[in-house]
Amino acid sequence: MLNWVFGNIIKKKRKRRRSEKRPKGKKPPYEDAKKIAAKGSVEERRNLASHENLEPEILYYFTDDEAPEVRREVANNPGAPLQADLILAKDENDEVRMELARKIGQLVPHLPREQNKRLAEMALEILEILAEDQLPMVRAIISDELKHSKNVP
Repeated sequence: MLNWVFGNIIKKKRKRRRSEKRPKGKKPPYEDAKKIAAKGSVEERRNLASHENLEPEILYYFTDDEAPEVRREVANNPGAPLQADLILAKDENDEVRMELARKIGQLVPHLPREQNKRLAEMALEILEILAEDQLPMVRAIISDELKHSKNVP
């Protein structure tokens, strides 16, 4: 969803980190993706969650996955709906919140407030949750990503 709204802003800025891996193979058909989401191994679910063009409802479904590796892929996925990001901003796993902080920190400076006010408000709400995170590293990531931004409150 974020790709659709904001184009390739995140892709252009993002450098693939060591923890990130490109999805293996093409995105499976919707019915197969649903089966993997429900009964696949952790590695299959993690790989599925890394597809940027995966259906938003499946990415949203993964926000409640038992494996933090899968939730971390959703947090890192620029195609994830903001509703999923809002849930992940309160995730119990530090690494999930850190990945989300990186993604949101790169997104927020480029938000077109006038064009899509509701999406901008949701992204800023996620940013506020992460800025108040108990883990200093999450706050540091947000600070580092936003330090040169002129349009962040």
